[in-house]
Amino acid sequence: MAAGGAGAWSFWLKDDSAGDVGFAPGTDKQLSMTLEERFPEDWEPDASTARASLGSWLDGRWWTEKHLVREMWNEIVAYDLADGSVAWRVPVDGNGACKTSRDVSPEGYVAVLRGEPATTESGPKPCDQLTIVDVNKGEEVWTSDIEPGVASVLPDVGDRPVIWGETVLIPGQGQTNFDLTSGAQKDPKDNGCWSAAFAVFGDTLIARQCGALAAFGRDGELLWAWPYPGDEKTSVAVLSADPLIVVVKSRDDEQVWRVEPGDPDDRDDPGEHTVLAKMDARSLDPMPPCGYGGGDSTELNTCHRAVVGAGVLYLKYAMDPDYRQVGIVAFDLTSGKELWRARADGELSLAPVGTDADGRLIAFQPQDPPLGDYEGSRGAVVALDPETGEVTPLAGLPIADSGDQKWLLANNSLEGDIEWRDGRLVIVSPGPTVVGDSAPGGAGSYATVIYS
Repeated sequence: MAAGGAGAWSFWLKDDSAGDVGFAPGTDKQLSMTLEERFPEDWEPDASTARASLGSWLDGRWWTEKHLVREMWNEIVAYDLADGSVAWRVPVDGNGACKTSRDVSPEGYVAVLRGEPATTESGPKPCDQLTIVDVNKGEEVWTSDIEPGVASVLPDVGDRPVIWGETVLIPGQGQTNFDLTSGAQKDPKDNGCWSAAFAVFGDTLIARQCGALAAFGRDGELLWAWPYPGDEKTSVAVLSADPLIVVVKSRDDEQVWRVEPGDPDDRDDPGEHTVLAKMDARSLDPMPPCGYGGGDSTELNTCHRAVVGAGVLYLKYAMDPDYRQVGIVAFDLTSGKELWRARADGELSLAPVGTDADGRLIAFQPQDPPLGDYEGSRGAVVALDPETGEVTPLAGLPIADSGDQKWLLANNSLEGDIEWRDGRLVIVSPGPTVVGDSAPGGAGSYATVIYS
C-alpha cells in the first residue's frame, strides 16, 4: 500500500519558519476570508426551550453562477461569491425544522418544506406547507398548504423533497406530489406502497419503496429495480447511481456494495453485487459512511463520510483508539481491493470533501492548534491522486486562535458541511437549536464562512 504522501504532509503542514504569516509551505496559494456570517442574536427557539426536541438543522444550500445560497433561520439568503455581500433574502417562516431539496431545477427552483418548530411540550410538528424559491432571481415562486398524503398524514421533519421534471415529490408515510409550475397538489401513483425516500443523481431519480430501490429516467421510465436482501430492519442508502454504490445496514452488520441490478421485467433476476468494504464498529476502520441514522426511512443519500470518484470509493478510518484523528482509505470500485491509505502527520485528520475535474479527491485538513512547544499546523485544502494517494497541497487557511468560533466551526463541520468549489472553501453550520455548552451552533455563533 502507498503511504499516501506522509512525508510531504509533515513538510507541507508544519512551517516552523513562517509562523502565522506568509504562505503555507508547498504552495503559493493562501486563502483569505470573504464572508463571515453569524446566526442572529434573537434566534429562536433557544436551547433552554428546545433541548429535548429534534432540533432545527438548516442544511439547505445551493450554488448559482454568482452566489452561494443557503437556508438561514426563517429565510433563504444569497451571498455574492466575489465579495461576500448579501445579494438578496427571501422570507420563509417555519423552515428550520423541515427539509429542503438538495437539487435545483433547470429553472433555478428549490423546494422548502415549512412547519412549526418542535418544542419539549408538544413534540415534533408536521411540515404543512411547501414553498418554491427561485434561487437565480431571489424570489418566492409559490407557497401551497399540504393536505394529508397517502397514509392520511402530513410530511414529517425528516422527509426531504426532490424536484423531478415538473413535479415536486415529498416522500415518507405522508407522500405527496405537487405540480412545480402551478403549486397544485397531485395524487401520487398508487403502486401498492409509498416511497420512503427519493434522491436525484443527474438524470436519474432513485426511490426506496416496497423493500426495493427503483430508478427512473427523465420521462418516468423504469430503468431498473433492485429488491435488496434482508428483513424489515435492513436499511439502504445510496452513494452513487452510476455505478450503483449502496450502503446496506442490517441489525449486526454494515457494508458498502457495488450493485448490478437485474432485468426490471424479470422478477427472478435480482442482479448481482460485490462487497467493497465491511464496517468495523469497534475499530471504526473504516468508519460507517452515513454516520448516525444514515440510510433510515427518510433519507437516501446523506452519507457525508464517503466520496465516490472515478473508479474509487473513499472512506474515513480511525487512526487512534479515541477516534479523534482520522485518515482516508481508498477502495477499487470493481474489485473492492484496498488501494492505499492517506493520513496527515501527527495529531491531524483528513476529511474527504469531493472530487475535482481531474478526478482527484479533494480533502480538508483542519487547523491543529499550538500546544506548549508545538507551534501547531495550518489548515489546508489538498488533492489526493486516486491511484497512489499522493498528496498535492492546493491552499492554506489563515491561522485561527485555538478554541475560537472559527476554529470550532471548522473542526466540528467535518461530516459534510465543508465544500470546495472553484477555488473557494465554504464551511457552514447547520445550526442545531439543541446545543450543549461546548457544541457549535446557536444564536450569535458562526453560520457560514467563505475563504477564497
